[in-house]
Amino acid sequence: MIATREASHMFVTGPDVVRAVTGERISAEELGGADIHGSVTGVVHYVAEDEEDALDQVRTLLAYLPSSSDQEAPHYAYEDADRAADRDAAAQVGTLVPASPRQPYDVTAVVCAVVDHGELVQVQETSPPTWWSLRLLRGTPRRRGRQPAAGGRRHPGCGCL
Repeated sequence: MIATREASHMFVTGPDVVRAVTGERISAEELGGADIHGSVTGVVHYVAEDEEDALDQVRTLLAYLPSSSDQEAPHYAYEDADRAADRDAAAQVGTLVPASPRQPYDVTAVVCAVVDHGELVQVQETSPPTWWSLRLLRGTPRRRGRQPAAGGRRHPGCGCL
């Protein structure tokens, strides 16, 4: 779900009812705006600045998906120049992953080091550390022009899956 700041609101009852029942003055944005649902409740997957930004995010996501369930995900040409740059980035993985399996590390940095152009479209990048999310890294990368799935615990204190 994509929500735009200042224009998207989700709540069971609005600010007027909250004020009538509790006396508390709260704005629609504070009660159920895009930022609250993108970073606190986890209801929103992507927060956009405005409608144009939301449409750009939709286009980016759709570029990773097939046109139908009968088709494979799109893949793109992977040039030799891309290969050399990505090889250099992937060589850094040894510095990102500690030798001890008990030592935590940043999974996002590791995934970005081994995917095409370091590009990872994350889902719920700002999701809260709640029991349901476990601060998971969920995203859509490309590797050699094709699309694998990516997942792991994103928070440096959480290690990996």
